Formats: sequence, C-alpha cells, structure tokens
Amino acid sequence: MSSLLIGVFAVIIALRVTGKLKIDVNARTISVQPVFFMSPTEYRFEDFQNFLISKQSFIVTVNATAAMIMDKNGKRKSVMLHQTMFLTKPLQQVTTEIAGIMGLEEEDIA
Repeated sequence: MSSLLIGVFAVIIALRVTGKLKIDVNARTISVQPVFFMSPTEYRFEDFQNFLISKQSFIVTVNATAAMIMDKNGKRKSVMLHQTMFLTKPLQQVTTEIAGIMGLEEEDIA
C-alpha cells in the first residue's frame, strides 16, 4: 500500500515538473502548459490582475505558493508560478522578477 502511495506521489511530481510557463515580451503574451500532454493556454499581459502568495501554516510555514491571477474572457484563472516549503521570500523574488519581465511598475503589482 505504501509503495502505491509513493508511486502516485511520484507521478504527480513528475507531471508538475513537465509544466511550462513561457513569457513572450514582444507579443505581450504568457503561455501556460500545466503538464506535457495538455495544450498550452495563452494569456495577454492585459489579462493580468495581480500576484497572489499564499501559505499554509501549522506552527511553521508548511507550504507556500506564488500565483498570477488572470482574467480571460471574464473568467478568473490562477496560474501557479512557483511553490516552496517553509519559506516565502523566494516567492516574492519570483513575482518581482516576472513583474520586471512584464514591465510592470511597483504600484501595479501591489
């Protein structure tokens, strides 16, 4: 039973690793492919709403994720950028880096 559980977690991790995020500054688009067998979804920079850093805590931070909140055709989508355990500082660096690539000002990402 434990081997099966470990195998399922290994498959989930392998699928997450195959995801791609591509930012095309010239076309002003963000292409997101969650796993290798799914077709990519394309968002325009204008669809961007804000970044979200969330953490789950139990005495210490157990899990933290950084996501971009997009609004495409009136539907709100959350695009995961990065995930860490125990720390949130790297997530802030990821969002700052992506904001720099997208050409957003500090007040735009607050």
